[in-house]
Amino acid sequence: MAADGDGKAMAEWIDATVQGQDPRRDVTIREITRDGAGGRTFEYLDAFPTRYVFPKLDAGGTDPLYEEISIRPNRLELY
Repeated sequence: MAADGDGKAMAEWIDATVQGQDPRRDVTIREITRDGAGGRTFEYLDAFPTRYVFPKLDAGGTDPLYEEISIRPNRLELY
């Protein structure tokens, strides 16, 4: 899955899973350290979504919205 900043890849993954298509995807996550530098890279192969938490909406809030997804990968590789 490519990170696209607007959640499009995530939405497509969840939609495909709900429609009964093969939900397994490769997911790559790159750490960002507190100083903004790049950290380790985690590549989860054949990951399956097991839980999705919709962002909490607040009509008066200005905080960023965060969604959460839990995955179960078949394999993990560290770089």
